[in-house]
Amino acid sequence: MENLIEVCAGPNCAVFADKIKAEIDSLDCSFKIIKTACSKNCGNRFGPPVVRINGDIFQGEIVLQKLREIILSPQSFTASFDRKIHVAGNFQKISGRAGLAIDIGTTNVKIALVDIDAKTVIATASSLNGQVAYGPTVVDRFFYFSKNRELLKDDGLKILQTAVVRTINETIRQLLKEYKISMRDIEKICVAGNTVMSYLFLGRDPDLFGKGDKSHYQEMKMTSLNGAQVIVLPSVSEYIGGDIVSGIFSENLWLADKNRIFIDLGTNGEVVLILKDPRILLAASASAGPAFEGGGFKYGSHAVPGSITGVKIINEKLRYETYNNAKAVNLCGSGIMELVCELFQNHIVDKVGNINPLSELVGANSRKGESGLEILVGEGITVTQNEIKYFIDSKAAIAATISALLKIAECDIERIDEILVAGGFGDLDFGKAVTLGLLPRLPLHRFKYMGNTSLAGAVKLLLGEDQKSISDIISNTTVMDFSSDPDLQKEFFEHYTKERFIY
Repeated sequence: MENLIEVCAGPNCAVFADKIKAEIDSLDCSFKIIKTACSKNCGNRFGPPVVRINGDIFQGEIVLQKLREIILSPQSFTASFDRKIHVAGNFQKISGRAGLAIDIGTTNVKIALVDIDAKTVIATASSLNGQVAYGPTVVDRFFYFSKNRELLKDDGLKILQTAVVRTINETIRQLLKEYKISMRDIEKICVAGNTVMSYLFLGRDPDLFGKGDKSHYQEMKMTSLNGAQVIVLPSVSEYIGGDIVSGIFSENLWLADKNRIFIDLGTNGEVVLILKDPRILLAASASAGPAFEGGGFKYGSHAVPGSITGVKIINEKLRYETYNNAKAVNLCGSGIMELVCELFQNHIVDKVGNINPLSELVGANSRKGESGLEILVGEGITVTQNEIKYFIDSKAAIAATISALLKIAECDIERIDEILVAGGFGDLDFGKAVTLGLLPRLPLHRFKYMGNTSLAGAVKLLLGEDQKSISDIISNTTVMDFSSDPDLQKEFFEHYTKERFIY
């Protein structure tokens, strides 16, 4: 069978073909590169460039770095992540009923052990979502089982469900082992995730591109896990999931006492514009890719002890801080963001992410890797030019979504009282996020980091908070689907093109 690489002919993806060809020419294998209609290839005209390699979809500049492994095995994508289960907590004894809150992220799964009677989170655990083996984004996962369905196989959906359920079970097992608790002691479980993750967990087809009534997304789902009752938070639409509903619910944001922008910086990044007068909840999804959770970076990970969370360059020397002051083991989202910002501000990378090989820091802290020049951050942890460009693409998707929503609502950025950012960061320097163009240029006191609000909302529901609020959030949220409406596509892409730079 001929080895085939398809690159979208859409305006964002077509320019990627020459880069792919240059990389292929350096390999020993023979591949044919063709351009296809964007709707046929990925159903998406925005976000990081998308390519299809022998039928499997991959997204972003990381394709260049990982091309050799991707060609040999799509499952090798997991090699760029920390696959360990990380448990953290105060190790106090549970006094009463126990419950679990679960955030199923596209890249990572996070679980909280909750003392329901004491209304306290006892401990948390996190691990890599096993579905990453089948692609980094929700669109990749959807196409995986869709392809199996077209081939008259029925195992694609089951494989993806099994992968995430296995991840959850293994993480729960490790978490409960630390507290000598059995699953029989777990009274209730609440789960939040984006629409695709929630449906794959339930073993159902999310039907991303289907037509007709989609009201079934807005129903609270019930299932069981190891005999325990499970409540799955409802979604608003195909691309605005239960994780965003959970985040808004966790902070009572639907009450709209201020003009806010709520941003979830994850693999399937979402932005919600919340205005108080008139009261509006306007939401959109930005396929940013997993860069904000460390994905797409050889040494990237979600925040764990030892993750590099902060970076500074002083007198041409690179200094870093780690989560819990532990020995450096990887780069998490905040560390990546600060590193890119410091490299830019010190003229080591330019506005499009090219590394200056003549920089003194690069000369002292670089080595030649398989994918080109690598900057040594510390403890053997490196970052490459392709990874930096991938991050810039990811930040552009988020920034463009913010700008597009503001324009649609005819709302000037100065009217925004607060910008609330959620995500799996170890920490977040808003000054650097603004410098990179990820967040709007507003006074820093208007920004607030919220942590994992998807998990927080699941905990709140677990503790018996009023479920009517969830119905109110869903019924009052208007979704802007940039992937299907031609006018919205044009609006988004104009902003995205301007944001593919550091400025």
